[in-house]
Amino acid sequence: MRQRVERSLWQMLEAIVDEDLNGPTRWADALFDAFMCRPVTNRYYRGVADIEIAAASNDLAKLRTAGVLAAQGGGASRAYVGAPRLYGLVAGRVGGSDELESGASGDRSRCQVIGAFRDR
Repeated sequence: MRQRVERSLWQMLEAIVDEDLNGPTRWADALFDAFMCRPVTNRYYRGVADIEIAAASNDLAKLRTAGVLAAQGGGASRAYVGAPRLYGLVAGRVGGSDELESGASGDRSRCQVIGAFRDR
């Protein structure tokens, strides 16, 4: 079941990147980890997406501007986590409401969306 949920999530994130964010498919790499409540650093994202420092910085900045990632920390220690819009976009595609519990943490929002996958 976990693998099916992760596969479905990945496909949804690719669709969100393409249809909602009009970005390159590699953005799904950052969004998947952020959705799973794993902080995404520039260094980590560069390795996963196999891109240069400037491209990673630009991608992460665009995802933050789009409201799907939120920055934590600053400078070299800056990391990005899932923002409410990310969880809302995924929830909307799962078939549930794109309105999640107001003020819910990333972990709580993720649990709500995973619950919608389960119920589907």
